[in-house]
Amino acid sequence: MNILNKKSLTANLSLMAIMGAINALFSLFATWLPIVSIFLVIILPFASVIIALYCEPKYFIIYIISSIGVSLLITMYNMQYTLFYLIPAILTGLTFGYLVRIKTYGSIILFVTSVIQFLLSYMMIPIIDALFSSDIILQFLTLLNLKNNEYIYVIVPSFIYMLALTQSTFSYIAIGGEIKKFNYPIIRKPLPDYIPIIITTAFLILMIIFAFFLSEASYVFLIAASYFALLSLMNSVTKKRMWIYLTLGGSLFLFIILFALLYEHVAKPNHLLVFGFLPLFIVLINSINLLLNIIVKRRKIEKEGIERDG
Repeated sequence: MNILNKKSLTANLSLMAIMGAINALFSLFATWLPIVSIFLVIILPFASVIIALYCEPKYFIIYIISSIGVSLLITMYNMQYTLFYLIPAILTGLTFGYLVRIKTYGSIILFVTSVIQFLLSYMMIPIIDALFSSDIILQFLTLLNLKNNEYIYVIVPSFIYMLALTQSTFSYIAIGGEIKKFNYPIIRKPLPDYIPIIITTAFLILMIIFAFFLSEASYVFLIAASYFALLSLMNSVTKKRMWIYLTLGGSLFLFIILFALLYEHVAKPNHLLVFGFLPLFIVLINSINLLLNIIVKRRKIEKEGIERDG
């Protein structure tokens, strides 16, 4: 497609018009068959990814306003799908594509897009509730028979983030396989060992701080910490060192014991934050492994230097 290789305003506007029309049609289609919205949220960001890869960033605002505006107009009789699905899809798709364009690690792309998806979805809930005189969260809790749970609303934000992370993961898998065809491969190699360790530690600290005055945020930080702890765990497992496997197994056993002992003694609604011990143990083990690697490399360099001098 020649249009994809041009930088002119006409080429950019032509591509944005095509992708904007696709967004509007999918949004309209979701109002006719609501069940398909489950699948649309996975593939819908792809149109915006294409825009981010092949259009100039200075034109993004035109694409955002025109796509959302047209979609709202044609779904005016039932705008909740445009608000709740299309707008997050457009913004996460643009973010996804731009981060691929600047060669960001795939794991960071997934995290950033999931956070944007979470924030936008969370912001749209009160808007939809006000416009349609409904309570989406209450309806969902009623469906799961959880509305009478005293502390259920504390974990609602973290549950929404889990849904956003799951959705972003499926989109990442679906879109990641397709954009290879456009010569924009995602960097799938692991992050440097120290990055997941630092980020996990930061989120665990935030979890502890916010537990004293905003438990809802603490649970979101717990999930974010768990995500980067999982990345750190994957890094360590690839090292194929027996002592790491043994200490990870021992940490899991210790975590189960600590959870059983502390769960009933931690004041509600923070009792589930005890799960934070699991990413903490992973970080500690991987920090020790990283420190040992640094010591071994330094000794090797010193030894080679001595041998050269000798």
